[in-house]
Amino acid sequence: MLWLLLFIATLGLFYLISIISLIYGWDRLRVSNFQIRDFQHVTIIVAARNEEQHISDCIRSLLHQSYPSTYIQIIIVDDYSTDQTANNIKAFDGITYLQLSDWHLSGEIRSGKKKCIEYALTRATGTYIMITDADCVAPHNWVQSTVGAFQSEEADVVAGPVCINNTATFFNQLQALDFWSYISLSASCIGLNRPVMSNGANFSFRKQLFSDVKGYDGYEHITSGDDVLLLHKFINQGAKVYSNKTRDALVGTKAEDSLLSFFTQRLRWASKTAAYRNVFLIVIIVMIYLYYVALPFCLIAAISHPVYIKWFAGIALMKSFIDFIYLYRVLNFFNQRNLLRLFLPAQLFHVCYVLLVGAVALFVPLRWKGRKIYR
Repeated sequence: MLWLLLFIATLGLFYLISIISLIYGWDRLRVSNFQIRDFQHVTIIVAARNEEQHISDCIRSLLHQSYPSTYIQIIIVDDYSTDQTANNIKAFDGITYLQLSDWHLSGEIRSGKKKCIEYALTRATGTYIMITDADCVAPHNWVQSTVGAFQSEEADVVAGPVCINNTATFFNQLQALDFWSYISLSASCIGLNRPVMSNGANFSFRKQLFSDVKGYDGYEHITSGDDVLLLHKFINQGAKVYSNKTRDALVGTKAEDSLLSFFTQRLRWASKTAAYRNVFLIVIIVMIYLYYVALPFCLIAAISHPVYIKWFAGIALMKSFIDFIYLYRVLNFFNQRNLLRLFLPAQLFHVCYVLLVGAVALFVPLRWKGRKIYR
C-alpha cells in the first residue's frame, strides 16, 4: 500500500509544480491596453444551428461594438437549422446571412461549425477573423480590444477569455467556476509561451494564416476541434499567439440546462483528444488524469488503513490550496470572486466528472443537435 501512496505523492508533486507554473504563466501575461495604430477591416463569423433562443442577443451585441461599424463585417451562417433561427437572423440589417446548404451541396457533414467557418471565409473581407458562438454575447469593446491585441502585440492569433453569464442557479454557478479552470489553463499556457488550448467562443486570427495552414485539412473527419486543432496548426506554422488579458474582451456564454447536457458537452469537447499531437498538452492531460484516478485509491487506502488518513488529507489539502490560489488570481482579475464560495463542491464535482468523461469519452456514441459526433 505504501508504494501506491508514494506514487500518488509523486503525481501530487507534479500537479503542484504544474499549477505553480500556470500561476507564473498567468502573472506573465500583460494586461491588454488595445492601442490601435490604424483601423483594419474585421470579419466576425458565427455558425448557428438551432439557436433561436440566443442568436438575436448575439447579433445585437455584435452590432453595438465600439469599433467603427464601417470596418466590421458580420457573417452569420445557418447550419441547417430546423427551428426559427433563420427568421431571427433575417430580422437584422447590417449583417451577411449565409445558408450552409447553399455551399455544402452533397455529402455527410461531420463538423457543421468547421464547414460554416470555411464557407464564411470565402466571403470574408476582413484582415482579422473573429469567431464566436451563436449562444454568446460579446462585450462592447470586444472588437476594439482584439484588434488592439493584434496590432500592439504583433500577434497572428488572439485567444480571448470566455465566461458563463447565466449564474442564477447553484448548478449554473458550479459550471461557471469549473469553466474558469479551462479558460485560465489556456491563458496561462500562452503566458508560458506554450499555447495548447483555445475556446471557439472567442478565437481570432489573421485571415491569411488560415490559407497558409490549409484550413481544417486533415481534421475534417473530426466533429470537434474547430478551435484547438486549428490553433495547433497555426502554432506549427510559427504563428505568434497572444492571450487577450482584459475584461473588455470577456465574452459571455450560457450554462448547460441539465447534468446530462453538461456531461454530453464535456464528452463532445473531449472527443477530439485522440487527434492531439502536441506533446506538452498530452503530458499535462495524462499526468493530471492519473492524479485524479489515484485520488479515489488514496481515499480507499485511508479508509481501509486509518494510518494513511494523513496522507490522503495532505494530498487533498495541497490540491485544494494551490487550486484556490490559482483561481483566486484569475477570478479576482475578472471580478468573478463571488464564484469561489462554491470552491469545495466544485472541486469534488470537477474530479468526479473528469474521471467519468476520461473513462468513456473515446468509446461512447454521441450526438449533438441531431448529429453524430465523430472522433
